[in-house]
Amino acid sequence: MDPVEGSPHGSYEVMATLGFILTRSPFTEPNAETLSRLAAAAIDQGHRVRAFLELDGVFARLDPPIETVVCRRCARARGLEGAADLASFLASCDRVVTL
Repeated sequence: MDPVEGSPHGSYEVMATLGFILTRSPFTEPNAETLSRLAAAAIDQGHRVRAFLELDGVFARLDPPIETVVCRRCARARGLEGAADLASFLASCDRVVTL
């Protein structure tokens, strides 16, 4: 397991990588807040957390240490920058939760 330094939650060893897929707008749904709370609990337990933002979820702004990637196609359709595809995101996670 890789040690993680510089986290606001202290140094820890990564147990597993938990991925979240956020598809809903942060302006109309509480899913981004739910993701942040679940991520904080997972990080406190030593897990690495990644978030894949797609559809209107691309407008969410999540704070580190959540590693955020944005769907390339969804971002481009909304005039934003995006750099990831779902397949590579899924391959990097041990478990995935969709919100």
